[in-house]
Amino acid sequence: MLWKKLVKGALSLFGLIGVAVGLLVLYPWLAINEDYASDFSNPYNASFSVTNEGYVPLLDLSATCTAGFEMLNPGSPRGLPLKTTTTYEHFAPQLKYKHRASIPCDHNVLANGHLIKPGATLTIQISYRLPVLKIRRHQEFHFWTQLWWDNTYHWKYDN
Repeated sequence: MLWKKLVKGALSLFGLIGVAVGLLVLYPWLAINEDYASDFSNPYNASFSVTNEGYVPLLDLSATCTAGFEMLNPGSPRGLPLKTTTTYEHFAPQLKYKHRASIPCDHNVLANGHLIKPGATLTIQISYRLPVLKIRRHQEFHFWTQLWWDNTYHWKYDN
C-alpha cells in the first residue's frame, strides 16, 4: 500500500513539474538590441530591433516609444525639458522564434541641432498578441544615455 502511494505521489510530482516546464517553454520572451546609428552626428538616432526568444510566434506587434530629454540652448544656463511619445501600430505582423524585427523608435530624441543634456531616457513598450488568444501582452524596455570613449552619448539598457 505504501509503495503504491509513493509511486502515485512521485507521478503527480513529475506531472506538475512537466506542466510547469511546458508553460515556461510556451511563455513569450522578447530581447531588444540597439542596431546602429543612422546619423553619426546624432548618436540618439539609434535603431533598435526586437527578437522573439520564445517558441510561440507573436502576432500584431506595436511599439510605443517615449523619450525624455533636456535640450540645451546656447547662451542659456537652463535647458528645455522635452518629452516625446510616438506609437507605431502594427510595425510587424508576426515574429517567429529567433526572428528579428526593426523597431521604428530612432527619431524620438530630436533637438534640431541643439545639444542634449546627458541623462536622456527612452522607454520602448512592445505589445503583441499570442496566437488564438484575443488578449494583448506588453513588455517594456528602459534605456538611458551613457558617455562613451569617443565623447558621444549612446543608449544603455537599464534592466
